[in-house]
Amino acid sequence: MSGLVIRDSGGVVEVTPESAAWSYVGFEVFRLDAGKQLERPTAGREVCVVMLSGQADFAVGSHRWTEVGSRDSVFEGPPDAVYAPPGQQIAISASSDCEVALCWAPASDGAEAALIKAAEIKPFKRGSGRTERTIHNILMEDRPAESLLVTEVLTPAGNWSSYPPHKHDTDDPPRETYLEETYYHRLARPEGFAVQLVYTDDRSLDEAIQVRDGDVVLVPRGYHPVAAGPCYDLYYLNVMAGPTRRWLVTTDADHRWHVMKVTYSGICGTDKHTYRGESKQYAGTDHERNIIYPLICGHENVGVIEAIGGGDSIPDSEGRPLRAGDRIVPAANVPCGRCVFCLNDYPYYFCENLQDYGNSLHATNPPHLFGGWAEYMYLLPGTPLFRVPDGLPDEVAALTEVMAVTHGFDRARMLTAGWGGSAFGESVAIVGIGPLGFCHLVKARLMGCGKLIAIDRLDSRLELARKFGATLTINAAKTDEKERLALVREHTHTGPDIVVDCTGFAQSFPECLHLVRYGGTVVEAGTFVDMGPVGVNPNADICTKNVSVIGVGGETATSYVPSMNLLARNLDRLPLTEIVTHRMPLERATEAMELSQRDGTMKVLMDPAMKP
Repeated sequence: MSGLVIRDSGGVVEVTPESAAWSYVGFEVFRLDAGKQLERPTAGREVCVVMLSGQADFAVGSHRWTEVGSRDSVFEGPPDAVYAPPGQQIAISASSDCEVALCWAPASDGAEAALIKAAEIKPFKRGSGRTERTIHNILMEDRPAESLLVTEVLTPAGNWSSYPPHKHDTDDPPRETYLEETYYHRLARPEGFAVQLVYTDDRSLDEAIQVRDGDVVLVPRGYHPVAAGPCYDLYYLNVMAGPTRRWLVTTDADHRWHVMKVTYSGICGTDKHTYRGESKQYAGTDHERNIIYPLICGHENVGVIEAIGGGDSIPDSEGRPLRAGDRIVPAANVPCGRCVFCLNDYPYYFCENLQDYGNSLHATNPPHLFGGWAEYMYLLPGTPLFRVPDGLPDEVAALTEVMAVTHGFDRARMLTAGWGGSAFGESVAIVGIGPLGFCHLVKARLMGCGKLIAIDRLDSRLELARKFGATLTINAAKTDEKERLALVREHTHTGPDIVVDCTGFAQSFPECLHLVRYGGTVVEAGTFVDMGPVGVNPNADICTKNVSVIGVGGETATSYVPSMNLLARNLDRLPLTEIVTHRMPLERATEAMELSQRDGTMKVLMDPAMKP
């Protein structure tokens, strides 16, 4: 058996710095029958006690907590935990049969004794596809301690975790920190197994370890990825400590995720909501989530492949090899590929395990750079990569993701053409002429729209809309709904065939239902963030008028290439470069965000190469 494996011995697991031949991490597991008690002095250590299962009462110095523990198994959500500083006595009284893990490291002062409730630990996903896993950060850098770091990871059967392979055996912050680490493994089926590799660049340490239920694997140095066996869900508890309490890792160059050097990254309406703290997305659905800060924004990206992990080429969306130096637009989202919606070819925003750049992929997760407002960004395995056509300027290519969201327009075309012989596009109204609305306007023009109506509160946007072919522009700040309805009716007689709502505010949706003609279609494309409910009369606004409503949750992977090709084919026909009104350096991101919400701007791009 490997010297890096410590086996469970009759309900007790023990790792000390002396037994592990290192300096910092200690780890113990105890199984206590109901009514039994365990006492431990912390002495010169700080200790985090994790309730693996069952309940217990705790005393730490003068602190008392009862009925600590909220799960019967490590696979049943986050744990309760108790933190004890140096110089205290810990007393644990089992109120039911329970399992407790004592995670410890040397400390001089530590922090205040504390109960960490399961409800305070927010599970989140890391990785995508076959590298996706769920994280429970128990005592990481966001909670006070002197040197101890503690987290749990749940890896689905057949998936990899601690991946891409990374190491933290050199104290060189901010590049990397030295952290000793233990992995305490549990299998949902005790007969199951997992595999953990522990290896160094020079292969002076190079082990492949078969892990059984209850095993502890020591990671003194090197890379240490884990694979769960097929059919065997895997849990492990990580304990880390070292001279610097920061989790900074270096990824194995042979397996690291691809790196893109960012040329431009657009400011999206979603970024504006995030900037204002309006961070709830997919509200009221099974996919509801709140954005986690700190966050590197930027999902409308164009750049150049800087490095390719594990080879010299990767396939683009059409199977052609991409190499370092090639221009790409990466997809903004990475679906898992294995949930019921992915398997049935639904758009990414149906995915039950979605990861997306500049949104769910926050900056606390190594390798941290998951947004385009940076000089470089990492690309997850499975990210669709779209080659930028020759001749398409980078600033126009940066509009690809926005233009790809207009796929709802294509669906509206099919719906509307079937009523009364009216051809699609005889009349289209766009409400909200920001970048998303403007891309809808461009698409309507290119698809042959006859009467093209633009409604916005900013004169500069309406002026640009006229330049791109709008036949009627209405300033919403200078008119009321009744006046706008009259102007639109006068221009179209029956009302627009299609109305597209791109304001990003829920209050405009009822007006769109009022504007559209009988048998027409309303496309709701802009309300990505929960802005509250609005009043709609289903009978008068929808059923009586036979109105179709299309909700758009984002772009689709299949709409990127057609969108880029549409832009490339029409560079001479429309002044597409004028959609980008400002470029800003990263150092002025706050100013850029404010600027993007003012009159006189359309699309604002972050330009990492620009000097402040």
